[in-house]
Amino acid sequence: IHLLYSNHTEQDTIFLKELRAYETQFKSRLKITWYFSDHKFLDKARLTRIGLEKYLKEHTHMPSEGYYYLCGPFEYMESFTII
Repeated sequence: IHLLYSNHTEQDTIFLKELRAYETQFKSRLKITWYFSDHKFLDKARLTRIGLEKYLKEHTHMPSEGYYYLCGPFEYMESFTII
């Protein structure tokens, strides 16, 4: 499972402690890439359409055959529709 988690700050992240514990406990099965708006590097501050396309190319063999779940504000989710 690859989880791309985007939020304003670490402090705003619900279940941050638990998610990090799961990532450690299940390191061969769970990979979390964190995006926080307050990060000093833009590519780590916000998940963008270009960033998602790059991620899919680097981490999936056949993106069209995967299962994806997207959650967030409508405008944010709409920017990722059908890559």
